[in-house]
Amino acid sequence: MQRLFATWVLATLTCFSGGTLSALAADATPTVSDENRLIRLETKVDALNDLLNQRMDHLEQRMDRIEQRLDRRFQELRMDMNSQFDRLNALLIGLCSVFGLLVVALFGFVLWDRRSMLRPLEADMKRLEGDLATKGSKTRLDATVNALRAWAQENHQLAAVLKRLNLM
Repeated sequence: MQRLFATWVLATLTCFSGGTLSALAADATPTVSDENRLIRLETKVDALNDLLNQRMDHLEQRMDRIEQRLDRRFQELRMDMNSQFDRLNALLIGLCSVFGLLVVALFGFVLWDRRSMLRPLEADMKRLEGDLATKGSKTRLDATVNALRAWAQENHQLAAVLKRLNLM
């Protein structure tokens, strides 16, 4: 059985390999028509390479121009941004200055108003001190309290009020 199988495999291989062996046994030297085809093929490949190189050069040039335009545009935008920041900085400084001046003006007004309000009070105090001062060691206030005490001896309601105020 093994012999039969081996014979059958050998016969099958010879049948299928016969065509390929004859093709392998053929002469591998190129013919004139093959050489002409190869030359035409090489010229076409060279032409395609040249065209490809030209297109790549053209594409690189376009990319360079686009890059230059973008660089210019970015520089313009950067300059615009810087000018905007400068304007905002100046505005912020101006607003801070105005606020500072308003605070200083407010403090100045408060001080001026306080002094202008105190001057009439000082004058009134001096006038009252002069009015209260009498001859000798007694003041007018002491004289007034003594007069009220004397009247309180006759008027009981006034006496009650002076006692509540600790003046009697």
